[in-house]
Amino acid sequence: EGSAKIEDLATDLNGLTWAMDNAGVLSIELSGRILELMKGLGRAKDVEMSSPNKPPPTQIEKVSPEDHPGDAPVLRYDKPDVCCIFKPAGWEVDNQDAGGGPWMSSWLMEQFSIDDVPIVHYEEHQFGMVQRLDIPSSGLVLVGKTWEGFYSLKWQLQIGGLTREYVLLVHNWVELDGRVNAQSFAEKAAEGDAAPAQLIVLAHLQRSDEQDVKMSLVILQVQKSKRADLRTHFAGAGHPTVADGKYSERETYLRDREWCARKFMHCFRLMYCDSRGCKHNCTEPLPQDLRDSLAKLQPRGPESAQTVKEWLEGVPPRTFEE
Repeated sequence: EGSAKIEDLATDLNGLTWAMDNAGVLSIELSGRILELMKGLGRAKDVEMSSPNKPPPTQIEKVSPEDHPGDAPVLRYDKPDVCCIFKPAGWEVDNQDAGGGPWMSSWLMEQFSIDDVPIVHYEEHQFGMVQRLDIPSSGLVLVGKTWEGFYSLKWQLQIGGLTREYVLLVHNWVELDGRVNAQSFAEKAAEGDAAPAQLIVLAHLQRSDEQDVKMSLVILQVQKSKRADLRTHFAGAGHPTVADGKYSERETYLRDREWCARKFMHCFRLMYCDSRGCKHNCTEPLPQDLRDSLAKLQPRGPESAQTVKEWLEGVPPRTFEE
């Protein structure tokens, strides 16, 4: 009963934070107080779950050889309260519902014992995973290893304090006039709604064998948005993601898959604070399968060529401001 009260209160505070922030009435002072409350609830939950009388954990689902996508997740950054994991394409971040890929939760449960990191063994706490990443996409995923760390990250996600940056290859040349950043083109957006992410064009490219097939390499900086909003926003603006089977026309998708390994979307940077308030900046270079696909395209000019060269060589990604 005590455990349920802690979780219910934390959920209510999380929802209150989101509602007040979206209404524009969440002051810095109140936001800070809510964070301290949530961290206090997390510490209480951590003490409770350190006892030997834990609830039964979720069963680990082993990945069969025929279902294994090839590459396994990698622990990139590890601290006592949070960790950052590279998710290869094909794995599912199953912190809300299960779909068609091997589950990240099973990998987490194998990596961390229930006595050392109990949170990753419980589905009702999203196995500690904070944000989503589509099965065909790759990139970094944040995990709370303690309830204090998990609640702290969830609070940052609600107020826009957890920054995610993605690199995408999209169809057509994105204009440099900033129109795509001026408003939302998402499927259910109302007139005047803000764009769900800010975009910077890195390079314009073409298919060497089909000069009329034009594409743009772009990076997105996301602080608060839904996954579907991101994808429908760019599709609605005339720039669907390359090899995106859900938001591209069937013929376009099939042509993309002739040369592109998978959906070209990769979360290469996460910026966040741990539960002690220390800032972290984690990056992950472009995976080899996307490098191979990108190398098949012809840059439009010398600036585009230099940028593409950096991504192909695994040069540490520049910050969004750079």
